[in-house]
Amino acid sequence: MRIGTDGYAQLCVRPDGVVQAVLLGHDEEDVFVSSDVAAFTAALAVLDRRMPVIAASPGLGVAAAAFRELNAELRQLDDAAFVERESWWRRVLDDVRHTSVFLYRALRSSRTLSRIRRGPVSPS
Repeated sequence: MRIGTDGYAQLCVRPDGVVQAVLLGHDEEDVFVSSDVAAFTAALAVLDRRMPVIAASPGLGVAAAAFRELNAELRQLDDAAFVERESWWRRVLDDVRHTSVFLYRALRSSRTLSRIRRGPVSPS
């Protein structure tokens, strides 16, 4: 049964209750998502709660700590979702981590460019 999409794959529940990502029209194996719908929805709630903390972090260290907390909480909910290296939740966390680092570096670069454009501060 299809329960949604992640923008690329169809998220489906197998007859045994396992949630998997199915790539329709591709010759790829289905990807394990969560042990059951309850674990999946709980993990989505954790992601929804933690993402604003990561996104609003004032620095890379704070974002990294928030990311570690997100990772630990997701693993506690459904450790089976992290057994395979290419599992769906691992990919989601890879995207979160890479996006957070990119955004922090972009923000830092824009602040640096802003200071360069203003030029040196003259003494009063």
